[in-house]
Amino acid sequence: MDPVKLNSSALSLELKYLKWDSIVTGHNVLEITNIKIRDLQQAELELKNVIQDLSSNDTVLISCRIPHQFLTESMLLEAVGFKFIEVVLHPFMDRLSEKKFVVNETILIQEAKETELDNLSKIAQISFKSDRFSVDRRIPDKFSGIRYRNWLLSCKNCPKQKVYLLSENMNTVGFFIVEEDHDSKNTYWQLTAISPDHQGKGLGQRCWEAMLSYYKSLNFNEVCTSISARNSPILNLYSKLDFRFRNPEMTFHWVNNDLLKNDNLS
Repeated sequence: MDPVKLNSSALSLELKYLKWDSIVTGHNVLEITNIKIRDLQQAELELKNVIQDLSSNDTVLISCRIPHQFLTESMLLEAVGFKFIEVVLHPFMDRLSEKKFVVNETILIQEAKETELDNLSKIAQISFKSDRFSVDRRIPDKFSGIRYRNWLLSCKNCPKQKVYLLSENMNTVGFFIVEEDHDSKNTYWQLTAISPDHQGKGLGQRCWEAMLSYYKSLNFNEVCTSISARNSPILNLYSKLDFRFRNPEMTFHWVNNDLLKNDNLS
C-alpha cells in the first residue's frame, strides 16, 4: 500500500503503511507520521473523509504519536474518532564514559544466534502487558503477543537490528533488540524484556547495568529508548539508573470496530 498524503489549505497529513502490523491483523494498518493544522474546522471534515476512504479500503487501525504539547492536534484526532492510548517517555543516558556501573559478573551478554531467535520470540510473545496493543481493549488480545514475536523473528532479516541474549547461570533471562550507530556512538534500545519466569528477582537492574557497562566498554556515548509512562516498574528502573527524559509524546488509535466484528475477533 502506497503512503497517503494530503496537503490542503486546512490540513497537511502523511500516513505510512505498517507492514508487520498489517501481517498480524490481516488488514491494513497505518501510522500518521506528519500532521499540520491550518484551519481546525475544515481539517476535521477533510480528515474524516480520509478515514472514511481508508476504512472502506480494508484499514483496521491507524495510530498517531504526537508531541505532548500538540493539544490542537489531539483535539482534532479525538473529534474524528481517535482515542488517547498512552504517554510515551524517552529515557536517555549520555556521557557513558563518565558513568560508573555496578556489574554483576554472572550476567552474560551475547549476540543471539539465528537458531536462538525462536526461543527468544516465545519470551517476547508473553512479556508485554502494558504496551499500546494490550491496553487498547478494542484490539483482540492475541495481536499484541504475535506482534512482538514477529518483531523478534524479523530481526534476522533486518541488518539494522541486533538481538542480544542475556543469561545468568546458563539460563536465558531476557533480550535486548537494539540499533547501533557506530559513527555517532549512540545506540537505541528498541525492545527489551526480562522473561516473566525471572521477573521479581532484581534481574532488571542487573541486566540493564550490564548492558550500560557493555556499551561503555565499546566507547559508546549515549543510550536511549522509549517506554510507556504507565509501565511504572520500568519507569522506576530508568529513574534509579539516573536516566534523563526527553519530551514526552501522546499516542492515539483509530480502530475500525466494524471490520473487527466482521472477523469475529472483537
